[in-house]
Amino acid sequence: GDVKWWQLVEIKEIRLSHNCLSRLSNDCFSGLAAKVLMLDNNNLAEFPTAVWEMRDTLKRLICSHNRMENFSLDETVSSLVFLDLSHNQLLSLPDSMHFSIPSLTCLDIRDNQIDHLPSNLPPKLITLYAANNSLESLPGSVFSGTLL
Repeated sequence: GDVKWWQLVEIKEIRLSHNCLSRLSNDCFSGLAAKVLMLDNNNLAEFPTAVWEMRDTLKRLICSHNRMENFSLDETVSSLVFLDLSHNQLLSLPDSMHFSIPSLTCLDIRDNQIDHLPSNLPPKLITLYAANNSLESLPGSVFSGTLL
């Protein structure tokens, strides 16, 4: 097929903050190997699964200040160490986080509507920001196996 200009350069960081993005096409990051992706302060109502096109290289993902109600994680994202989902409308987190983001050290889920945490959080987690949610209880095993 046609070679795109962005496939000829090595893009390390993509900053799309403070725009009016409401959705991203599934292949918009195809072929890219960025380490940082900033999608904060947009109008995203759904988590853009297109970001997982960079699952082998992405280290920092910032999706704060959007309107997302869900966070989907169907892939293993072994490189991700920082995830910011704060200031959204998330109701829950996937139970697969423990296995799917094994290198995650910082998770920011402040200011959402999350009423429960997964039974296990990622094993390398050092920092968890979960203030201003709707948490009703914590599973007994939520922090077992983490560095917290």
